Amino acid sequence: MKYTEFYTPTGKIIKNIDIQTMYKYTVEGFEKYWSDGQGAEIHYFEDNFSATLTIGVNLNYGFYFNYSDRKIEEISLFDINKIEDITETTDELEVSVGLFIPPILAWEVIKTFIEEGKASKQIQWINPDNLPEDSRFY
Repeated sequence: MKYTEFYTPTGKIIKNIDIQTMYKYTVEGFEKYWSDGQGAEIHYFEDNFSATLTIGVNLNYGFYFNYSDRKIEEISLFDINKIEDITETTDELEVSVGLFIPPILAWEVIKTFIEEGKASKQIQWINPDNLPEDSRFY
């Protein structure tokens, strides 16, 4: 049986969050919802499979994602030319600007993860080992 757990920026846990509510948090209420808290995580469970989508936010650049399951770890990549520019997330983690995805594109990443537990093919992903030395991702 499939289920999800959304660990919100305020620390609340929402089991099996519905797509419409998550859309409101991600796109419609982006600035208000994400400005006051920490990052977030979504855990996906189905039969013998589990995966995690870790979410970091910068209100100027959007969402940073770290996807992992038992086999792989991947990080969102939006602009390789800005990989050495560093900024902070709302919870003061240093992350490369080039790893942040604008909210409207980020929505597809979150939606795919909630529905399928997979990394969306709508954006580019990069293995952390393939990032340049001057980049930051946590």
